[in-house]
Amino acid sequence: MDLFDFMFPEQAEASHLRSISRSLRTQTVAASGTRARIEQTQSSVEGLREDVHFLNMVVMAIIKRLTEKETMNMADISDILEQIDHLDGVQDGGLDINSMRAVLGAVKT
Repeated sequence: MDLFDFMFPEQAEASHLRSISRSLRTQTVAASGTRARIEQTQSSVEGLREDVHFLNMVVMAIIKRLTEKETMNMADISDILEQIDHLDGVQDGGLDINSMRAVLGAVKT
């Protein structure tokens, strides 16, 4: 505390409150930017999960057709995708990785 603060405590307090306010404003802006990045990342992760589920289904379709016919075409893949979509108990256009592992006998321990 210097002499000015001692002689004029109201001005010193006001100055201190202004610096606290600036600091809080800066932190609020930084936090809102962080929240936006978190929400964007969560949305991206959810999109990736959906893609992985679909790709698991495609791989499973390829494996199934290859083991049945030893040949395949695009119509075969489309047909088999419809057949195996329900293997994980949900007809959602995807296949849970654990369901695929169970069918292949490669259950993760």
